[in-house]
Amino acid sequence: MINRYDEREYEAVMRVLRKGELSRFFNNFLGGEEIQAFEKEFATYIGSKHAISVTNGTVSLEIALQAMDIGPGDQVITTPLSFIATATAILRTGAEPVFVDIDGTTLNIDPEKIQKAITPKTRAIIPVSLLGYPAEMEKIMQIADENDLYVLEDAAQALGSGLNGTKIGTFGTAGCFDPRVIIMTKGGSKKIKDVCVGEKVLSEDMQYHRVLEIHKREYYGGCTEIYVGKKTSECRLRATDNHPIKIHRDDQDLWVPISEIHVNDYVYVLTSTCLLCNATIPFYHKLCMRCNPTFLPSSREKQRQHQIKRQNAKTPRRKRHPFKHYYNDILPYAKKLESDGFRAIPIGVVIPDIIAIKNGKVIAFEIENKMVPKKTKVTAYDDFKNLYDDVQWITLPSHPHRWKRSYEIINNLARVLVVAVRHFRYKRRSRNWRKYVYNLAVEGSPTYFAKRILVHNSFSFQETKQMTTLGEGGMIVTDVPEIADRCRNIRNHGNAYGNFTGAVCTNARLTEAAAAFGRVQLTKVDGFNKIQRENAAYFFENIKEPLTNVYTFEKGGYYSTYLLMAVYLSDPKVRDKLLAFLAAKEISKGLPSRNVGYYKNLIYDNNLFANYSPRLNSQLPQCPIAEVSVDHLLLFDVHRWRTKADIDICLKILGEFFGTKA
Repeated sequence: MINRYDEREYEAVMRVLRKGELSRFFNNFLGGEEIQAFEKEFATYIGSKHAISVTNGTVSLEIALQAMDIGPGDQVITTPLSFIATATAILRTGAEPVFVDIDGTTLNIDPEKIQKAITPKTRAIIPVSLLGYPAEMEKIMQIADENDLYVLEDAAQALGSGLNGTKIGTFGTAGCFDPRVIIMTKGGSKKIKDVCVGEKVLSEDMQYHRVLEIHKREYYGGCTEIYVGKKTSECRLRATDNHPIKIHRDDQDLWVPISEIHVNDYVYVLTSTCLLCNATIPFYHKLCMRCNPTFLPSSREKQRQHQIKRQNAKTPRRKRHPFKHYYNDILPYAKKLESDGFRAIPIGVVIPDIIAIKNGKVIAFEIENKMVPKKTKVTAYDDFKNLYDDVQWITLPSHPHRWKRSYEIINNLARVLVVAVRHFRYKRRSRNWRKYVYNLAVEGSPTYFAKRILVHNSFSFQETKQMTTLGEGGMIVTDVPEIADRCRNIRNHGNAYGNFTGAVCTNARLTEAAAAFGRVQLTKVDGFNKIQRENAAYFFENIKEPLTNVYTFEKGGYYSTYLLMAVYLSDPKVRDKLLAFLAAKEISKGLPSRNVGYYKNLIYDNNLFANYSPRLNSQLPQCPIAEVSVDHLLLFDVHRWRTKADIDICLKILGEFFGTKA
């Protein structure tokens, strides 16, 4: 057993009260210190980029749907077995809910039946991880990927649950490939549009996996553009923001999303060959540095050089200052020699440019350049030779550090310096305009190597959930910056940084005290869930006929937090009598941790959803498993606040009831 809250929560709330800042949204669009810290800590816990706090879980669903531009004429697929808020959030946007049957072993939406319910109007899927048991997100995301749908996961009852080691709320973080993005294959590097099924590609686990499928589809959304080597169109690479790309940073190779690449990082890109000497060079070069040290200029650079020539024909061009040679060439060489153990003396624009002394031996370095007059060089050379006879002379090319830093060939790949980064968004310009991205499905990996899925998640902090923020609260989690910004606007009357946006928005701002309370609760979530799982295991091991455990086993890789214990009652006719008996014995009081109940009907049995009910319209997807399950389902709130002694009392009274019935 564990206390619902203790001195830490008290102190967190008192800290806000003593400070006197109960809500700071009126002078800060992002909220006060507690709000911002809570959102950042929650995003870190989930493993997402953005978290937006709101007043409750229902509002989090509504705001997320509105942020995704879902409205009248759109259809959203969801489950009929859930709290009604899942579907009313769809209605409030003006969209139509489409109910799909459940899997009887998990009580969650059945991915196999989602595909049949998709129509040209379908825009999104809202799976629910009911009672803390994770929905089959990997299959759902694959369906969404193939049909270009949004995924909004209702995780109100599943904070801390996971699938294959990944927490609910972090699925869909991989990106898509622009056709020019480079893929490392077993036979060398290629553009993704040239990769074939059956080839082996280097994946995020640094292992080669065989390509099973290649998908090409339209894409409109956030992208990142990087320039490598130099800032010209030939040196540009684009990918969706979360696409993993291999970089070299701090003397180690890493896989990071392309949106996290910075200027002065090195990235691995496709290689080509020099037209003159067949040397290996990056894909955007025509000649290597040895054959053309100045690079082949782009068409824009050619035009600029032509303008300079025309100007110089009228006005003589100034000579470059010799000190540029000193700073660009001589000093970098001197620093390198000192790191090798020499005593390096940079002289400047006379012969030699550098004198290096080591163990009594003198080496003179002369760097080729055209900035110092030839007469000056000759005179200085003669004077220096008269002073030192036994000197080793070395002539070096000008600007070697520049082309050495621009790229390096590593294992059939060019490691190139990033010189610029730009973030932008693909937009639909016209019906005939299309932007395509490519996806790869690889062998031996539980997920796609790259996805185009915009997955957003909704959490609830209502009192009965895994954690709370003073009784009510909610959170929206996403990896998409544009969606995060829109959610923040909508929760704050569309008031973006003091400028009214004109959107139809609302007030869904969480208070500072609630956020401070939630920050402490967040540190306890894993402990809460551990006790909850122990209580669930003990309860399931000891229940007897005619009650049976819905979750006969946890599928491989599934981690459930068991917010409620779901059991099947073989005879649904005695369900109401059982609840009355438990209430008389004070086992069910209708309070958190002291409640036994059931879903009285499916969502579409409510009059609000008469137009969308499969019972009333045979043309809609039918839900026979959900209709049978809801009649036999019984939910026990064996919460983390209970001990095994409390559970024993509950089990004993259940035995008394069914013993009298027998």
